[in-house]
Amino acid sequence: MRSAARSKSVLSGASGPSASKVHSKWNGVDLCAILHEGSALVSAIDSYIAATRPFTIAKTMESDTASAGQVAAILYNCAEALRVATLMLYPAMPEKMAALWRLWSCSPLTNPDDCNSSFKAPFAELAQWAHPVYGLKPNQTIAKGDALFMRADPAESITTG
Repeated sequence: MRSAARSKSVLSGASGPSASKVHSKWNGVDLCAILHEGSALVSAIDSYIAATRPFTIAKTMESDTASAGQVAAILYNCAEALRVATLMLYPAMPEKMAALWRLWSCSPLTNPDDCNSSFKAPFAELAQWAHPVYGLKPNQTIAKGDALFMRADPAESITTG
């Protein structure tokens, strides 16, 4: 559990500055910067999964009961960080983000069925890590939906020059 707690601070630490940067960009409507921060947070989540290896740990759950709590903590951190990232990616993919929020019962929209409705609160409040109203709750059940993003393949990286 120790590595999951340490890694949690990595994701909560990554989402906080990203959310702060986005809040200032949102006021100036720097859409490219907002989307870049959301994409960077998704990349950080992917790195976190690679570092914490929750699916490898899950395979030991029958013989090691403590690993269940570790896996739960890792997956919560990933889901909460992704919730914050979806707020940043919403301008480019409002329908996909609204669909995810409905599946996870965490819609920040005044009308969850209308992806064009307004946010319930200011962005900075919605993007706060584990917000008591808008954040995901530990042990909250969330539904699985279609993949939002393709998994990054380092072999297919694009080189610019």
